[in-house]
Order: sequence, then structure tokens, then C-alpha cells
Amino acid sequence: MSWSCFASEYEEVSIGSYNQLKLPDRLEIKETRRSNLDWENLDPKEWLSYQRWRNVLEAREKPNDYGLADPFRKRFREGVGKVIKCIGSCKLYRGLRYNQIEYRSPIKEGDDLVTESNSYVWVFLFDGTLVRISPNSSISFRELNISKKHNFLHARINQGNVLWLSRSVSKYHSLNMKRETDSLFVPLSEIYETGVTVTPMKKDENDLLAMLDEFDYVSAQYKRLNTMIEENNEWFNKPTYSYIVLQNGTVFGKNINMEFVTLNGKESYLKARKYDQLALQGETPDDFLEFYFRGFENKDMKNIEKGFWYEIDAKGRSLKSVLDQKRFALGEYITKNIPTVLVAREFLLGKYGRFTQEIQDPRELASNHGYYMWGDLSEERSDINRRINFLKEYTRRIETTQMLVTRQIRKNLKDEDAVNKFNYYGPHFYSKAAKDLLIERDRVFDGQSGDGSLNSTKRPLWKRMHGIY
Repeated sequence: MSWSCFASEYEEVSIGSYNQLKLPDRLEIKETRRSNLDWENLDPKEWLSYQRWRNVLEAREKPNDYGLADPFRKRFREGVGKVIKCIGSCKLYRGLRYNQIEYRSPIKEGDDLVTESNSYVWVFLFDGTLVRISPNSSISFRELNISKKHNFLHARINQGNVLWLSRSVSKYHSLNMKRETDSLFVPLSEIYETGVTVTPMKKDENDLLAMLDEFDYVSAQYKRLNTMIEENNEWFNKPTYSYIVLQNGTVFGKNINMEFVTLNGKESYLKARKYDQLALQGETPDDFLEFYFRGFENKDMKNIEKGFWYEIDAKGRSLKSVLDQKRFALGEYITKNIPTVLVAREFLLGKYGRFTQEIQDPRELASNHGYYMWGDLSEERSDINRRINFLKEYTRRIETTQMLVTRQIRKNLKDEDAVNKFNYYGPHFYSKAAKDLLIERDRVFDGQSGDGSLNSTKRPLWKRMHGIY
């Protein structure tokens, strides 16, 4: 979040025989406009209001409180992350306008990312979090707040299937799989640095054993991935707390690795993945993971156990384990083995995300990067704690209201087919990715060439073995 703010402490200075309070210097936030007044839409009566002047004055006299209750940024928006790659049609809405996104397209606070049918996108957030959006899905990135000891992310999953992966300092196991499961994104030709250098080998077609000795691209990617993680861990030292809003519930936790499915006016599903399900080494940390229900006066909270799918009812009043855990197995399998995307995260983290980890000086963070330095979650009255407390109350009330309105609109709509289109969990979330994985299973990758070639186009012996001449 961004706003113009004053330093929190006043300095007493001596002038002659008098002691006076020196007013604090104003933080100059990078890329902010000199004037934040919306002159075109300014109401003269409201602007000249004495009461309004008193309210603004009181707000300025309490610099630590200024802007905490502002749920969205209207004038200046801090950057949240960048797009890794889009398959199909992915639209980024900023206000009423939208653009088709591509590699390194910037994501800012308040942006809505929407995918159409058979479209997928991976997004890198500056703190190291990866977000994957499936077809017919939508997510709003609300804010990225940076503190000296941690980072905070706020997002709303409007509809569809979204995977949220926080970065861990742990390394990865090299899975015994010859192909990456999210094969639509392999190779990442847009990011040259994600390729594995392969030394060409001279092969004799008459030597069958030599022909069968292929380069293990996936194992090489995991080896490189672990090397990059070790290098980045030298300066990566902050956990991320994520506040993720669904229409019928809210999840708040530390270092979240979770998949979400939310359907308009219907039930939602979620699952927090364990380390062994992510191929991460070591034991799954006992980080807190909380779920908040809906209801104007319902402040109940329930802890989520990792490794299981949960169902949230349409009214956001109950959370229970899904009886058929295999229902989501195929969609979940698509993101089981993704070393190339993980390598891309480590590369982008080193290039764009170091400021979220290393900078401890609020003025340097403000002037050089354009971000406000928030307080510590361990301090009860810190600004970040007050911000989170506000979000819990505000989100519960506004989402409950929106849920009731949505339900009433659905009752009044005559075209039920249009309402229910894609409003269920099914193959439309993963069919194109699964088809690419199955049909193109014989594709091999030659390092940084960025070209996935079939064996039938490269090896005469392979053709003869499979009856292709």
C-alpha cells in the first residue's frame, strides 16, 4: 500500500534559549505525483468544507494511522509482481481498461487478472510467491506490504481455479519423472536463463545403447534449481503472510502453499499442500493457517489441516473435509513436477525481488523503490496488525453483503445456462494442459534451444522402431 506519510517521531531541537519541536521530514515516495488531488472530479463545496479540513488535519497529526482503513489504492498503486508466461488469452484489467499480458507485464495493486477458456498463466510476485491461474478464472491483487521482518500479501480469488505457492528456503527432491507435468510452459523460451545447457553428443545410430542414453533434462533442472535456491538463501530471510479472500470465506496464514477452487454463488474448495506433495525436502513446517467464515456477526475461525481438500458451503458457514479426495487428482497432478517454473522464480527473485528482503531503511525503501515500510506483526499495536484487523472486519461484512446480492441476482436471471457455464469444477480447468502432457509425451528438450522437437523428427532409429519410414 502507498500513501504520503511523515516520520513517526518528532525531534526536539534547541534554538537560543528555547526548546522547540522540529517537524519531521516528509517521505518522498518514488513515482508519486506532486499532487494527489483529483481536480476533474473535485466537489468545490466538499473541498471548502470546514469539517473536512478538520478531519484531514486530525489524520495528518496521526501519521501512523493515515490510510490504514483505506481498502483500495485509488491514485498510486505499488507494484506486486510480473507475469512469467500466458498461454491463450489472459486479460489484465486496470480500472475499466484491459490489456493482453505477456512475459514481464507488470502487476500492480488493484489489478484484476482474468483468463478465458483454455488459457493459463503463471505470475511471479516480488516476495517470491508463485501464482498459477487456470482457465475461466479471475484473481484481484490487492496489496503488497513490506516490513523489516516479513512481507504481507492481500488478494481476492473472484472465480475459478488458482494455485498459490509461497517460496521456501528448502530445496527440492528430484522426482523420478522424465517430463514436467505443466508441459504447456516448457520450455520457457521467454526466459533464456531457465534453460539447461546441453553439450551435444556424437551418437552412432548403429550403437543402440548410446542412442537410448538420453539426457535427463528434468533432473538437470532440479539440480540447477537447488543451486539457485542455495544462492538466493544467502539474502532471502523474510516469511510471507498471505490474506486470501474467497466469496464465501477467507484464508490467512504464513508461507501458504494452497490450491483454491471457487464457484460463483456456489461452494468453494481448498487444499494446503504438504512438503512431500510439493517435492520439498524436510518436514512440513507448523505454520499457522486460519479460515474465517462469512456472516455479519460471525467472527468464528477454524484452523486448516494440511494435505486434505476442504469444502466451503455456498453461504460460508461451514468448512468440512471432502469425502472424495480423488476428485481433484488430475488437476492437481498438472502442477506436481514443475522445475522450470521454479527455476524461473529463483531467477526473477534475484532480478526483481531483492528489495523485499534486504532493505531495512524506510527512507531508502520509499525513495528508491516507492514502498512504505510497515511495522512488525509481533507488536500488537503496529500499523500492519491494525491493517489486518481492519481487513478481517471489513472483508467479512462486505463479502457477506456481496454474497447475498449475488444470490438474489442469480434468482432473477432467466438464462440459467449462461449463469452456470463453467460454474462447476470440471475438465475445463485442466483439459488443455492434460492433453498437452499426454499427446506430446514423446517430446524431448535440447537445453536452451527453446524448441521442443519430436523424436520422430530427430532419430531415424526411433522411426524404424515405431514403424515410421
